[in-house]
Amino acid sequence: MKPTLIKRLRYALAGSLGLLMVLSSAVQAGSQDVSGSLGEAGFYRFVVPEQWLPGDSLILWNHGFSLAPVTAEPSRSVAPDEETQQYWLQRGYALAAGSYSTRGWAMFDLARDQRALLAQFHAQIGEPGEILLVGGSLGGLVSLKTAGTLVADGEPVAGVYALCPPVAGARTWDRAFEFKLAYDAVCAGVGGGEFERGAEPLSWLIDYEDIPDDLGDFRSPGSADAVLRFAARVDQCTGVLRPEVLRSPDQRQRLATLMSAFDLSSEDFFLTNVGYAVFALADLVRAPEKLHDRNPFDSRPAWRTELGQAVESVQLDPLARFDLRRASNPRGPWGQARVLVTHTSRDELVIPEHLSELPRLGLAEDRLASALVREDAVGHCAYSRAEFLAGFDSLRRWIDGEMRPDADRLNVLCELSNAAGVGDDGRCAYEPSSGLGAYDAKVRSPNVVDELSQTAGLSGVWWDSSRSGEGLLVEKVSADLVAVTWFTYPPVGSDANGEQRWLGGLGRILENGIEVDDMREYRGARFGMDFDSAEVESLPWGRVELAVGRCGEMGLRYAGPRAWGNGEQSLTLFSFVGSGLYDCLGVEPSPPPPRSAFARYSGSWYRGPGQGGEGLFLQSQDGGPLVAVWYTYDAAGNPVHLTGAGREDAGGLVFDLSITAGARFGEDFDPADVVRTAWGHIRLDFAGCDAALMQYVGVLPGWGAGEIALQRLTVPQEMPNCE
Repeated sequence: MKPTLIKRLRYALAGSLGLLMVLSSAVQAGSQDVSGSLGEAGFYRFVVPEQWLPGDSLILWNHGFSLAPVTAEPSRSVAPDEETQQYWLQRGYALAAGSYSTRGWAMFDLARDQRALLAQFHAQIGEPGEILLVGGSLGGLVSLKTAGTLVADGEPVAGVYALCPPVAGARTWDRAFEFKLAYDAVCAGVGGGEFERGAEPLSWLIDYEDIPDDLGDFRSPGSADAVLRFAARVDQCTGVLRPEVLRSPDQRQRLATLMSAFDLSSEDFFLTNVGYAVFALADLVRAPEKLHDRNPFDSRPAWRTELGQAVESVQLDPLARFDLRRASNPRGPWGQARVLVTHTSRDELVIPEHLSELPRLGLAEDRLASALVREDAVGHCAYSRAEFLAGFDSLRRWIDGEMRPDADRLNVLCELSNAAGVGDDGRCAYEPSSGLGAYDAKVRSPNVVDELSQTAGLSGVWWDSSRSGEGLLVEKVSADLVAVTWFTYPPVGSDANGEQRWLGGLGRILENGIEVDDMREYRGARFGMDFDSAEVESLPWGRVELAVGRCGEMGLRYAGPRAWGNGEQSLTLFSFVGSGLYDCLGVEPSPPPPRSAFARYSGSWYRGPGQGGEGLFLQSQDGGPLVAVWYTYDAAGNPVHLTGAGREDAGGLVFDLSITAGARFGEDFDPADVVRTAWGHIRLDFAGCDAALMQYVGVLPGWGAGEIALQRLTVPQEMPNCE
């Protein structure tokens, strides 16, 4: 920045900061300080200046990570320190803070907690005219995530100030998971250096009851017994708690291996990282209010080869990863909010590379600003008071129409805070964050699917090989939308409407999963020439969630009507579209499979506009099967699905279809009950990319033969345009 511009900024800001210097010497009088319970949403505290009126500004302060139990704390801070609290009150802000309802990674019930906090403020104090969300570390992520919740609710979120937040959200814990398995591998066989094993099937984690209420100081004899046992084991393996001269060569080597693998320079932060990897990670996975003993991590591919030995093989639950990502990852909406995210350069707990994840927030460029504080020593969220205030003041001015913050402007504001006597003559060392590396380069996650909107290999038939005649046909029709159909059986006690059921719905992609909020059951129309779309009954059925963990592996969760119940299943990819699975895996099979000349016809086909309620789904895989699923009805209006594999025949496709019966839905399914019967066959002849003639011949009594003109309805995203 040119000296003349710095001078102009100093003149422009000096007047207001001079006023702040006067205000900072005064003691805030007459403020209202109230606290209480939010029921299951935790506890709250509000501090409100005497002059505050409804329509004025509110700062919602979000605290950081703590394993301490959530109890009544009427003195909970509404600011990072007393000086900042007075600074905000003197500027007329009301202050609010909640305890969160859970300890540790408090993201799972966060929306409920923050809504309850704001509703209590509305009821007890009044409705603010604008809301600023401020927090550091976990509190910074909470602020970003809460912005999306409140904006979606129509609340007036004007800005977010997030300091050293774990922007990577759920992937923050991939690093802790790596650390835990790396420690276990390096310290295996070191008598007294290994950690206790927990209950199966997640024996690589300690048990929930062994997690202390407070990590405390690993070097302090006054710490909890669990922490002292932990510290003794770490010291036995690495010698980290004893003077270096007393460490054995093996201890030095093990400590150096682990610190090098995770780019750590501070032995204190080595201890902190191991502590989070042992205790906080176990709380995340085992706590009933979080993942409840469901594992979102995977270590099946070989990684961390620099350790010199293999790590334990751990297989993820895709739905657990979906739940963790959905709870943890901020994605907006952002409304008109302006967002300032800063980090410190030598943070060895929440690494500064988290800033590389900011583009995933989906914020417009003119709504997002970031900067880095250059540090001389290792720390965590170690801002000077002047740097903290400069960030807040720059956000305030940005909201009020001034320039978008950058490192130069932040440093000017920081220096002026010091000059005004409110910055305690602290460091001012902001610089651009553009030189940081990628988070993915630091945290080498295995081949896990985390972003379905960017992933091929989703469209296809998914099934459980032990459940014959049942499966899901999934088709990604856009970057954000997925058509899901489920061919299955009726629940116990509902035999009157035939031996099969099929459900359908349009889902939205979120993280590594799909949410279908309105799954529907279809019935009522009749087969063949008697089909009349006006007779189709589309009945609300319930909700379906799908989550992909690794390419070709999917978790299914459903909540249907009372007769159907709730449940989960694990599915694998039976067939896919084109080269979709190969693309997802990032591999080129050798030899390459032959390209399917019919892959371009993959998608859904129907009778045409105004004739919905019946359809044929066709999928052609390179080097693999041609699969068709025909969703239709019998002569009595009962839902029927006909499935089969196909072959090329004289320029068209022929499918031999079968019909199944006998089994029942969900937990009542018994493979011994399934009766599979040859139904007949269909032939498809295509007239260009969007029209086909289907001829059918049913060999079972009552089905007959005929032909149906079809039009294309959808094209899977994995397929290039049909030409």
